[in-house]
Amino acid sequence: MHPARTAKRAVTPKSIKRVRRAVHPIDNALYSVERSLNTTRRKSTPALVYRHGSCAVKHRSYAAAAKCRNR
Repeated sequence: MHPARTAKRAVTPKSIKRVRRAVHPIDNALYSVERSLNTTRRKSTPALVYRHGSCAVKHRSYAAAAKCRNR
C-alpha cells in the first residue's frame, strides 16, 4: 500500500472509523431524499417528444426521428 495512506490509517483512531461507518447509511438516505425532491421539480414539465409511425422510441428531436431506422 502507498506509504502516505498507511500513515493516515495508523493515526485515525478506531472509534472515529466506527462513527464514520455508522453515519454512512444515514448520509445515503438523506442524499436520496434530497435528490428525489430536486428531481421531482424537473419532472413537472413534460419533455417534448417526436414520434413517427408505430415506433416505440421517444425521439428528442425531429432530426433524430427522421434518422430513425424503425421506419
